[in-house]
Amino acid sequence: MKRILALILCTVMLMGSLCSCAAYYSLFGYDENYTGPMIQAYLSDLPTTFDPMYAYLDDSSTYIMSLIYEGLYKYDANGKVVNGLAKSMKKTMWDKELGIFEIEIKLKYSRWSDQTTVSADQFVYAWQRLLDPSVSNAGAVLLYQIKNARKIKDARDDLTKYDFGATAEGTDILKIALEPGAQGEDGLYAEPDLDLLMTNLASPMLVPVRSDAISELTDWAASNATVVANGPFYLKSFNYKELTNPLSDSRVLRLERNKYYLRNDETDPVDKYVKPYGITINLNTYATDYESAAEMALAEYGAGAREFISYLPLDQRAEFADAVKRYDSIFTHTYYFNTKNPLFANAKVRQALSLAIDRNALVSELVFAKPATSIVNGSVTGTNTQTSVSASADMAKAKKLLEEAGVRSGSFNITVKKGDEISLHTAEFCKKAWEELGFKVIINQVQAEPYQENFYDGVHDMFNACFDANGEKAVFVYEYQETDEQGNLKFEEDGDTKIPVMVRKEFTAEGFDIIAIDLAQTTTDPFSVLAPFSKYFSGGAIDLSQAITDYKPILPTTSYDNDAYDALIEAAFAAATPEERAAKLAEAEQMLMEDLPVMPVFVFENAVLCSSELKKVSFGFGGSVNFKATKYPDYVDPDAVKKEED
Repeated sequence: MKRILALILCTVMLMGSLCSCAAYYSLFGYDENYTGPMIQAYLSDLPTTFDPMYAYLDDSSTYIMSLIYEGLYKYDANGKVVNGLAKSMKKTMWDKELGIFEIEIKLKYSRWSDQTTVSADQFVYAWQRLLDPSVSNAGAVLLYQIKNARKIKDARDDLTKYDFGATAEGTDILKIALEPGAQGEDGLYAEPDLDLLMTNLASPMLVPVRSDAISELTDWAASNATVVANGPFYLKSFNYKELTNPLSDSRVLRLERNKYYLRNDETDPVDKYVKPYGITINLNTYATDYESAAEMALAEYGAGAREFISYLPLDQRAEFADAVKRYDSIFTHTYYFNTKNPLFANAKVRQALSLAIDRNALVSELVFAKPATSIVNGSVTGTNTQTSVSASADMAKAKKLLEEAGVRSGSFNITVKKGDEISLHTAEFCKKAWEELGFKVIINQVQAEPYQENFYDGVHDMFNACFDANGEKAVFVYEYQETDEQGNLKFEEDGDTKIPVMVRKEFTAEGFDIIAIDLAQTTTDPFSVLAPFSKYFSGGAIDLSQAITDYKPILPTTSYDNDAYDALIEAAFAAATPEERAAKLAEAEQMLMEDLPVMPVFVFENAVLCSSELKKVSFGFGGSVNFKATKYPDYVDPDAVKKEED
């Protein structure tokens, strides 16, 4: 690299030698609970939270969340629902005449990382958190098949969490009463769709959480001391301190095997269900000879000191395009329009901005991405999704739409997270296209540093602040053509010439105009993405100008309000058959993508470099990584080591 490359490479090689199993024994002595490798990994950024209710607003958290939590069901690599902690399901009451439908789910025996048994009431508690009317989270719609869930969320009929249709019976039985379908002409109620229920329960947002931690602690999800895990690994330590020595300091997140995961017999081998001893995840490791942490991690991988990398620097992606393993992602990079900004109130303006973007050209620069032609992620649903959003640009049509909308000029900002090179590159790409349409575009980078005292204030700033280069609130100007009461464009006549009647307005930004959101589709059901844009299924979400409630980050809405769209979502929810439901959702998807309160830009692809020495690394739904069965070829048998020491 640059001036002290030799020193760095020596350090790197030393790190590589310390990663082996044998070196672990020589440095730390024999540990009867060890039995497995310590995997050295690199992720792109610090996770912002370990709370499952919010973690899927941040793609940096996804790898870790899938390792430390497990729900009743989960998805395999093909998007098929498989059992997680659910052992069995049976119908206990199934009466179409009375409209009473009840099931029981029996849990497998498993324990949290602090040896506490995973119990049914912990699932109930986690789901009740989502249904709290004061909590803004679109994930609530995943539970609306369960009795009274929607009414509790909407605070209707004085129902509370105690009226929720999911209850615990002992430690290992989860009883669920389901909402009946519509009553037919024969007087019978339609049966609930159990396949759909399992599809929703497989969402990683519906994993269990512990009430004893959340109710008693502030920021429980920000520290390894208070985060307990029921998945194959647990959060052993997390150093998120400020870096002082760029050559030696790093932010390190260490996961270790949860030896109580599924293991109900202490005589079982400690690595029966989870082979690796742990995973060391170096985040934001810096050295003065490297442009970024990702660049240094890539050099370490080449030197054999790192076995797994989930993020490659943008300027080196093309070089490694054939070397990486690619997997579909659950995340769509999406631009949310603040439709309360008068400039974006007209759908034709939003359509014009979308048509100006050549998504094919953009993803060729990003390398590990696909053009997004809908808000519904087709790679997740496994279906051919709507293509109402063009992957190629049409500047002539975009200009015509602006002319029809009477918009001649304007200025606005794009808000992105500071330090996110993909978001910044995308914003610069869009800015260039939109300036060709005559707009002035400001890219607003906002820092939200996790796990510090002012973390939630920082997130609040990220979602709400809009400042110019001098730190003052930015004043924006836009110009549009006035219309009469019938909506016709107004003109003044100057002889034989018609002159448009223009209106020029200024406003001070109190929120933001466009914000980049990595929208996660956490189930294979399109309803989970489409429903929150209906005001009746928004999960308590609030206006785009406010994106923090009770100091918790949420997914903002766009103030989208369309009665016809609401009716389609309602019809899909009440549909008697899967076919009818799918048809209504397709209509809703088409309508949303024509109105475009949100503009899908591209779908992320997971691209990882994985050492050939790591055996049995697999990938699940959305690219989540599974290290449970991972081994090294030089794996050291602990009994053999002990005999040698004796």
